[in-house]
Amino acid sequence: MRDKIQFVENKDDPLYGLAGVLHVNPEMTVQVGRTQAKPKADENVTEMYLPFPEVRKSDAASTKTRFLPVAPLAFHLGQVDYNNVSQQITKDSLRNEWNISSEVMDEVLEFFGTRGSVGSVVGYKLSLNIEGDTEHLGVLVVFSKSEDSKDGKAAIDAYLNLCRPLIELKKEFISDMVLVRAALSELKAATESEV
Repeated sequence: MRDKIQFVENKDDPLYGLAGVLHVNPEMTVQVGRTQAKPKADENVTEMYLPFPEVRKSDAASTKTRFLPVAPLAFHLGQVDYNNVSQQITKDSLRNEWNISSEVMDEVLEFFGTRGSVGSVVGYKLSLNIEGDTEHLGVLVVFSKSEDSKDGKAAIDAYLNLCRPLIELKKEFISDMVLVRAALSELKAATESEV
């Protein structure tokens, strides 16, 4: 796993200063298009881990963030959107808004540059309340090939408002499956210990 952590300051110890990582699993990606009969896995996605830095006291006083664009920042804030990636994730924006090294900045720009077909992107944190405790499941990231320059944020907000109920239902289903599996495992263990 350590060798697949991307965009870190310390290459010798990639976990240094991190609270955790977000796993980008190609098997959990979906690519859809207007001409496709059905969704398929996105072949352009490679497995990687994205850094999620520890929150430091100095972060509150800073106007810059150490949480990288899209998934890590969405996991931190709850939701982020870029209606025009090529104009919003730039060297100037990274220098002015992010507290990251020039090496990491170049890696981020190269990442989005190699995916030149990304026009807009939204990241939405998936969290679930289980018996009063909030469990953070991950981040749903939706890329679009076209830029939403005409309606911008309004188009992204409309999309999320339309999809949010479906996303919330899916979270409940996933959580229920995890709870059922845990209960079945406990039952199986108890049955085996009695035999």
